[in-house]
Amino acid sequence: MKSIRARLLAGLLLGMLVVLLAGVGVIYTAVQDEVAELFDYQLEQTAYEFAAQAPPLKPVTSPRKNDDPEADFVVRMWDAGGALLFQSRASVDLPRGGGGFSRRDADGERWRLFDADLAGRHVQVAQPLRVRNAVAGDIAMHALLLFAPLFPFAALVIWLIVSRGLRPLRRVADDVQRRSHRDLAPIDPAPLPREIVPLALSLNDLMARLGRIIVAQQTFVADAAHELLTPITALRLQAQLLSRAGDEAARQQALSDLRAALTRTIRLAQQLLTLARQDADLQALELRAVDLAELARRVVAVQSPLAESKSVAVELRADAARTVRGDADALATLLANLLENAIKYAPAGGKVAVRVEAGEGGAELVVEDSGPGIPESERERVFDRFYRRPGSAGTGSGLGLAIARDIAGRHGARIGLSGSPQLGGLEVRVRFRA
Repeated sequence: MKSIRARLLAGLLLGMLVVLLAGVGVIYTAVQDEVAELFDYQLEQTAYEFAAQAPPLKPVTSPRKNDDPEADFVVRMWDAGGALLFQSRASVDLPRGGGGFSRRDADGERWRLFDADLAGRHVQVAQPLRVRNAVAGDIAMHALLLFAPLFPFAALVIWLIVSRGLRPLRRVADDVQRRSHRDLAPIDPAPLPREIVPLALSLNDLMARLGRIIVAQQTFVADAAHELLTPITALRLQAQLLSRAGDEAARQQALSDLRAALTRTIRLAQQLLTLARQDADLQALELRAVDLAELARRVVAVQSPLAESKSVAVELRADAARTVRGDADALATLLANLLENAIKYAPAGGKVAVRVEAGEGGAELVVEDSGPGIPESERERVFDRFYRRPGSAGTGSGLGLAIARDIAGRHGARIGLSGSPQLGGLEVRVRFRA
C-alpha cells in the first residue's frame, strides 16, 4: 500500500539533499573564482617582490611541503639578454611567456603563469592549478560538513510538518470509519483545508446517492412484499381447489387456473428483478450505436406468440435505420414492456402498431394500440410503481411503464402518453435526443 506521508517525506528529503549538493557546487564555483583572483594577485606580488631583490637572489618560497600551497610556486628570472639568472625548481620546464597571465602544461599538469619585464629583467612566477582547486574544494567541503549535521534536524521538522498537514485527512477517515451503515449525514467541509474539500464533497455526494438508493430499496422491498402476497395467496388457493376437484373437468379447470396464476407470478418476479436492477444501478449502461429499427424487429418477433394467443395483429413500421446511443439490452426491455402492455390491453382481434421514425431532436419510438386507452387525468399516475387503474381488465402488476420510464430516463430520453389518433387507444412515444 502506497503511503502519502512516505512519498512526501522521501520527495522533500531528496529535494533538500539535491538543493544542498547543488548549493555546495555553487559555493565551489564561486570560491574557485575568488581563490583564482587571490592567487593571481599573489603571483603578481611575488613577481614584483622578486624583481626588487639585489643579487644574490633569495628564493621567496619555503622548502617544499605537501601541505603548503606556497611551496608549489616556481620562480624564474632572465636578464635583458635572455640568460637565465634564477630558477627555483629546475625540474619544471615552463616556456617563457610574453607578459601577463596565461595557462600552460608542464611537468604533467596544468599551470597558471605570470610573466613581466621588471627592472631590466624578465620575471616569471607559476603555480599548479590543482593547488587552487584543492583550496576551493576544501572550502566547499567545510561548508557541506557545516550543513550536514542540520540534515537530520531538517528531516525531523519536515516529518512533523507533513504529519500535521495530513492530520485533517486522518480526521475525515476516522469520522467515516466511526459511522454506522445508517449514518449517511454529510461531512462538514467548512473546517477542512481547501485541498481536502473536494474529497469531502465527493464523499457527501456518494453518501447522498447511497441514501437515495437505500430509500428506494426499502420502498421497493415493502411494495414487492405487498404485491407478491396476492399472487402467492392465489397460487395457494388454486392448489387447494386442484386438490379438492371432484371430477376431471373441475381438475382441468383448476389446473389451468393454477398455471395462469403461476405465469403471472413468474412475470411479476421478472419485472421486480428488472426494477431492482434499475434502482440499484447494478448494470452499467454499455453505450454504443443501436439501430432502433433492427431492435424493434427483434422485439416484435419475440412478442409475436403473445399477440397470436390473443389474436392481436402487430404492425411494424421501421423501414429506415434510426441509430441512437444506448444499451441494446436495456432498450429491448423498454420496448418489450411497452409492446406487452399494448397487446395485453388490446381487445381480441385488435391491433398494435410499432413505429420507429425521425423526431424533432432525434429518433422516436412509438407504440399504439386499439385498447381502451388511459384518461388524461391518470396518464402521469400510471408511471408509478404497482399502480393499476381501477377497473382495469388486464392482469398486470403495474410495473411495465415504471420500468420503461426508468430506462428512458437513463438514456436521456423522454416518454409520454397520449391518445392514438389512428387506432383509438393509447399511444406511447419515446423521444431520444440526437
